[in-house]
Amino acid sequence: MQSNFKPVHLKNANAKLDKLLWEASAPMQENDDYEKKVSGISLWKKFLGLFGR
Repeated sequence: MQSNFKPVHLKNANAKLDKLLWEASAPMQENDDYEKKVSGISLWKKFLGLFGR
């Protein structure tokens, strides 16, 4: 007797988990990009830019 068992619920759960992990990683990537952009200019360079040097 052959078994035609297919774990459909596991495939659905895996797809849902992948989607949730992808959605959770997007804001983290945006946060990392923002931190790099903000910290790219040092306070000293901002200070010199303020006085036109």
